[in-house]
Amino acid sequence: MEANSKLKYIFSNIIDWLKFAEAKHGGSIALNSGFVIALLSKDNGIQLIRDHIIDIVGVFVPLSIIRF
Repeated sequence: MEANSKLKYIFSNIIDWLKFAEAKHGGSIALNSGFVIALLSKDNGIQLIRDHIIDIVGVFVPLSIIRF
């Protein structure tokens, strides 16, 4: 029975880690979406994105893959 309780404990920890990871990724997506909406809501938002696409990609891609 000792092995069974150890496995349940490990499984419980893994589930908690996965919940945290999902919440972290959801927060990252929400933050990046907010940035995009803010840029598009400005006057000439599309032109701003066209003019600064390299800068935007340089910010959004690292924010999407960064590990906290």
